[in-house]
Amino acid sequence: MWCDDDQFWSNRTVLVDRRSVRPQQYLARFLAATKTADAVIVVGALGAKDYYIDLVAGMLLKLRRRRPLLLVSDSTWDEESGRLRAATGSEVIARAVPKAMVSVLDGAHVHYGVLSSEEVSGFPATWGVSADRVHFTPFCSTIEVAVGDRPAAGGYIFSGGNPLRRYQLLEEATVGLDWPVVVASSWRPAGRESHVTARSVDHGEFVELLRGANVVVLPLEKRARSAGQQTYLNAMLAKRPVIVTEAPGVRDYVEHERTGLVVAPRASAIRAALEWVLDPSNSAAVREMTERASEEVRRRFTPEKYRSRLVELCEMLLAGGNESRRPGPGSEAAC
Repeated sequence: MWCDDDQFWSNRTVLVDRRSVRPQQYLARFLAATKTADAVIVVGALGAKDYYIDLVAGMLLKLRRRRPLLLVSDSTWDEESGRLRAATGSEVIARAVPKAMVSVLDGAHVHYGVLSSEEVSGFPATWGVSADRVHFTPFCSTIEVAVGDRPAAGGYIFSGGNPLRRYQLLEEATVGLDWPVVVASSWRPAGRESHVTARSVDHGEFVELLRGANVVVLPLEKRARSAGQQTYLNAMLAKRPVIVTEAPGVRDYVEHERTGLVVAPRASAIRAALEWVLDPSNSAAVREMTERASEEVRRRFTPEKYRSRLVELCEMLLAGGNESRRPGPGSEAAC
C-alpha cells in the first residue's frame, strides 16, 4: 500500500517505490536498499500479473549471509493460482507453483501478516510454516471520505470484487425485489434475463458505485482465507449499510447489528437483511448503524493504522529476536 507522506516513511522506513520502474530495476533497488536493513516489509498480495515481484524480492534475501527480518504483509493466498490454471490448463501446476514459492521464500527470518484472526491458525497448516511466525494484521479502508460526508443514495443495491465471491446467492436473494442490483465484477449472471447488471469497471467507477449505493452486499465464499475487507470497510466508511455473509475475518471488522449485518451464506438470509435495511420504517436504525460503522473505521481501520501496525510488528519482533537482529544505530526498515 503506497503512501506519499514523506514524514511517515522518513521517520521510520526507507520506501523502495516500484510503481514506475521495470521489475529488474526494482529488484536492483530493493537489494541496494536492504543491505543494512534490520527488517524488510513486502506485499504478499502481488500475484502472477505482477510477476510475484515482492515475493521474488523476498526470496533474494535468502542469498545473503545476514538475513534481515522479512514481513510478508497481506498474505492472502489461495492454494491454487487461477491465473496459472487459465494460462497452463493444469491444476497440478496451478497448485504446485504457489506451494513451491512459499517453500523457497520461507525461513526462520520470515513472518507473515494475515488479514483475519482465523487465518492465524489456518495459514500455518495450509502453507507448512511455523505458527509463531503468522500474525493478524487488520486491514483498512482505502478511500477518502470527509468527516460528516454522506453521499446521496442512488437507488440501487451494490456488490463488487472478484476473489471468493458467491454472486449467485445475491442474484437469488434479490429475485422479485423491486431494486436494481449492480455488480462490479468479472462474474456474469447465468441467464440472459437476469435482473442483475454485472460488468467490470475501473477502480474509480467502482468507488463511485459503492458510494452511491443504498446498501452494499458482500456474499463471500467460506474458504481458508479471508476476502472482501477493502470493499466492506470502504462502504462502512462511506456510511453505506453493509450486509456480509459469514466468512473468515468478517467478525474481526463488522459487529453484527451495530456496524453492519453479518448473515448466514444463504439467499434467504441475505433477502431478510435487505428487506430490513430497505424498509423505510427502519431508516433511523440504519442511519445510526452506518454512523457507528464510519466512526469505527476512522478509529480502527485507517491506512495510517495499517502501515503503523506493520512497522510496529517488525519493531516488536526485532526487540524479541536474537541479538544479531536487534536494530543498531541508524538502522532502518525497508518497504
